[in-house]
Amino acid sequence: MDGTKGIPRMRTVAKIVAEIKALDPDTEVTEFHIRKLAKDGTVPVVWAGRKALINLDDVLDLMRLGTARPTEEAAPAVGVIRLCFALCFCCLSCRGCGAEPTYPLFIRGIVNTICSCS
Repeated sequence: MDGTKGIPRMRTVAKIVAEIKALDPDTEVTEFHIRKLAKDGTVPVVWAGRKALINLDDVLDLMRLGTARPTEEAAPAVGVIRLCFALCFCCLSCRGCGAEPTYPLFIRGIVNTICSCS
């Protein structure tokens, strides 16, 4: 070839895993892993109708170079929201911590707000 890379070896996920297994029969790479790489955008995908085609050389390069270990993202705070009942009903600020309300919350006809008072 005259300096060009050549035709990309586009394969389906199943055929990529079959090619990897032909190169290394004891491989631990699964179809699920390849699909996840495609879904996450780690490996580019070309869609041919409903069929996802992935460049085999891209997958092999990724396996050779490796990927960064995923970091654990902090889960959003879920659970009990503390309500501050020490509100000044004139200005709707918290008498306990002085925080401004984030949004009004109506409880039994009385306007209360959620604030940062712990």
